[in-house]
Amino acid sequence: NNDEIKAQVARQLGELKCADARGDLVLLLKNKNPRLQFFASLALGNMPDISNFQPLVDCLDENADKDAFLRHGIVMALAAITDSKRIADLKSHSSSPVRLGAVLALRNQKSHLIKEFLEDIDPKIHDEAARAIADLPMEDLYPFLEKFVENPNGKSSAFLRRAMAASRTNPSKQNAESLAKLASYNGISIEIRKEALAHLDSWASELKRDIITGQSKTTKAGSKEYASSALKLYTAKLLADSNISKDTIKVASNLGIKEITPVLLANISNHSLAAEQRKDSLKALEMLGYEKLLDISRKSLGDPSDIVRAQAIKILGRNDKSFVMEMFESNFENCSAKEQQSWVQVLGTTNTDFSRQKMARLMEQIK
Repeated sequence: NNDEIKAQVARQLGELKCADARGDLVLLLKNKNPRLQFFASLALGNMPDISNFQPLVDCLDENADKDAFLRHGIVMALAAITDSKRIADLKSHSSSPVRLGAVLALRNQKSHLIKEFLEDIDPKIHDEAARAIADLPMEDLYPFLEKFVENPNGKSSAFLRRAMAASRTNPSKQNAESLAKLASYNGISIEIRKEALAHLDSWASELKRDIITGQSKTTKAGSKEYASSALKLYTAKLLADSNISKDTIKVASNLGIKEITPVLLANISNHSLAAEQRKDSLKALEMLGYEKLLDISRKSLGDPSDIVRAQAIKILGRNDKSFVMEMFESNFENCSAKEQQSWVQVLGTTNTDFSRQKMARLMEQIK
């Protein structure tokens, strides 16, 4: 049809970079047919000129994100102009679709001016700016992104995930404290709070891949003391929150925070808590080197839950050489499958004549 012929002519004019046709192509941007507008914008992208700028912005505004293909053509044409400052000035434009187009154009240019959109009131726009900085990546802009770990209000999980990743590349004491504070903040999703704890857990480890893109990239290790001291500031609040207390116990024990010991002991004796939480508390005491671990573990052999009893068997088997010979015969036949699995694990890792004899007997029974 007639419009399709015009669209193909516009495409050819762009490929030929026919500057004399610029005026006609600009007029096509005002056409009601999005396909015509799309090919006109692509053509103008092939012959960039500052005179294209305002007509492209007007077309972006009129499109109002209704046609993604047309938006792409306009974005590419704006990016080709290379006037990053003028594109960044669109941050004050009243139209969200125009501001989003500006972000996409700046991303295409890899312009550092994209940071000016991180505080846009529209979540879709500031999310796109964060994606550009973290995903390309634009590492010089990480400091502008990581500051939102301290001020997460109004930011999406996608935005905060990238802010945390930027923070992790600079494992300072301040950034560790900001992550611990974020983990304690119940105004965001539990997934992001758990990820904040996970970053503290790996603070002292060198990472070999980019946290966001998964590409090969080395992130330097930080100080374990920074992570530990940061988490201590918020441990009480985190442990009081049932949504994240389990993860807090795991990370705190990995970081050697012995101040959580009273909470762990209370958890183990509180049979109204979930059995999984009591088991994790017992496991954490072992990691922290609690001096009365064997006494607590023996007491836990009488716990109502077999998963707690199974954990107690593992701990006693690892730390009390007399336990296996003393308890195996009377306990193994009458315990649950989970506890028997723990017994087999203990026998397999205990290098004694007794354990070898019992393992051989079990193997015969299997046959």
